[in-house]
Amino acid sequence: MIDDIPLHILGAITILLTNTVTAQPVHVDYEAINRPGLEIHKPEHPAKRPIREYLSDYGVTHDIDDYVDDLVDVSSRYGVDPRIIVAIYVLESSAGRYCYRFNCYGWAGGSVGFGSHREALEAVGETIAKYKARGVVKTQDIMSVWRTGGLNDSSEYPSKAMKIIQSI
Repeated sequence: MIDDIPLHILGAITILLTNTVTAQPVHVDYEAINRPGLEIHKPEHPAKRPIREYLSDYGVTHDIDDYVDDLVDVSSRYGVDPRIIVAIYVLESSAGRYCYRFNCYGWAGGSVGFGSHREALEAVGETIAKYKARGVVKTQDIMSVWRTGGLNDSSEYPSKAMKIIQSI
């Protein structure tokens, strides 16, 4: 059986096993080593389940699984904690109940619409990544800048966002 597995796949498996023993993190390209008959499942991002549960408890009615998949994918690509985006989603639109053409985040003052949740998430993730690149890295500061454009937000928005984030 092991003779049927191409050498490049065995090498990836060997590296994975070796590094698991030595506790070194490993990036595995699952698509590159996956082939018919060889089932390799990508582990689920640890944030997905608690976010799904939070949104479900909040009463979100759209397809939570697809939304959370897109949320985590975009968050990972931009280096943003997905819970930050969830907090904005909840505070700006009551988790999608009140939004304009998928803009459930108050992006650009809420006046700009998007073609899909994914497109809106991309805009939000990219915007927060730009904040971080400018040195706005603390979650509470990100929330202040999101809400007011500056760090002097005297509203309850940042603290409400922190409560949401901590509850996920």
